[in-house]
Amino acid sequence: MNTYYDILEIDQDASSAQIKKSYFKMVRKYPPERFSEKFMEIRKAYEILSNEKTREEYDSFINIPGTAREKFNDANEFFKEGKNQKAINLLEELHKEFPDILVIQSLLGEVCIQNNNNGKAIKIFEKLVKAEPDNASFAGYLAKSYLMRGWHKKAVISFKKAIELDEDNFSLWMGLSEAYMEGNNIEEAKEVLYGLIERKENEDFIISAYLAIFIIDLKEGNFESMKKNLEKLSDEAIKQEDEKEHIAWILLMVSRQMVEAQLFDPAGEILEKAEKISPGNEEIRKLKLKVDRFHKVEEELLSLEEDEFYDEGFVSFIVSRILPEESMGLELYIRGMEHEFLMHINKYRKYVIALSKKYFNLYGELKDFFEKAFNNRERNKMIKEHEKYFKSHKGMLEMALGGIGSKNLFNNLGDDEDYDPWQGIQDTYIREEPKIGRNDPCPCGSGKKYKKCCGK
Repeated sequence: MNTYYDILEIDQDASSAQIKKSYFKMVRKYPPERFSEKFMEIRKAYEILSNEKTREEYDSFINIPGTAREKFNDANEFFKEGKNQKAINLLEELHKEFPDILVIQSLLGEVCIQNNNNGKAIKIFEKLVKAEPDNASFAGYLAKSYLMRGWHKKAVISFKKAIELDEDNFSLWMGLSEAYMEGNNIEEAKEVLYGLIERKENEDFIISAYLAIFIIDLKEGNFESMKKNLEKLSDEAIKQEDEKEHIAWILLMVSRQMVEAQLFDPAGEILEKAEKISPGNEEIRKLKLKVDRFHKVEEELLSLEEDEFYDEGFVSFIVSRILPEESMGLELYIRGMEHEFLMHINKYRKYVIALSKKYFNLYGELKDFFEKAFNNRERNKMIKEHEKYFKSHKGMLEMALGGIGSKNLFNNLGDDEDYDPWQGIQDTYIREEPKIGRNDPCPCGSGKKYKKCCGK
């Protein structure tokens, strides 16, 4: 079990200045946007060791031989693994044995927050803040408990108090901004972050602050403000060599979400900055090519969707091939659309001819596919490839079909030249609900991350 000193990569006799310096170094190495769990570990180590009393307690406690130290270490491990109730049970046992050790109470309060026991967490941290009014981390965790409870005003007051005690704790600034956001005070949330930028005492956090403002603008659909802050974010990222890849990665993730939501214009702007920050990034280049490709045919695609001459199935096929979708599993949908087209090629022949005469750019994008589709040998080859793909993705098809007739589907696949394995699935494989990320709140309402709740 690593100690808090190990986590910050410092010696046990490190000075306060060395603790702070190491904290900044580790946060640069493991930024919260990309390494949330590691960042939480680093933050906890800093908060315990940066306060004289909790550090003294911790130093005494980790040198206690026997089961007490083992229980504390096990509780920490359970907490990291998301086994919150096991961690609570161990910490409550320790609290009975050592009722005055603040480190135990603090960790117990943290686990209660994570376990959505907000009432209990509030009681613990209110008691700790009363006992140690100069401890910034206790005030910060109390603020977080209030926020989880929905008490935004109390959270704001407590976060402000915590920041007065420790202006260098980046998490407290972010927490205050979040508290304003939760209270629907958008401008105040952004002002907190601008204030952090203007201090310029901790340049390590400027990029994260701009990134947070950028995300707020994105959530609010304020694309004008987003563009301005994206420019500033890009400029700052380029200045700091060790931050470039991290920021480029985040912008790529945001761009993918926007492409999935078919917000291609802002996605293109974000990708342009991401490519400027990290010009050799192949993933950014590929997605940017997809978005550029869409912009090239956008007007024709809109006209095609309104053109009554064309069969609805044909239009859907064209759209599926052109839109730069990024969702996992959509390859199955697109292959199904292609298979349906290939199996009923004569039905769509007249539409392809008309497309080549009226919608030149759209036809040009799919010319190679159409030429193969109208070549008997190539068409049969593609059909066999699709059938092989469907067989290898039997599980995904069964889920999409809900298990109905799936055995017959796979037993008959390829036996009948008129058999279409995609029939019945085209309309069902369209996600009505937004995709849930593993670090997003679980939709069951538990308050936990999806990966630690229903997504296990």
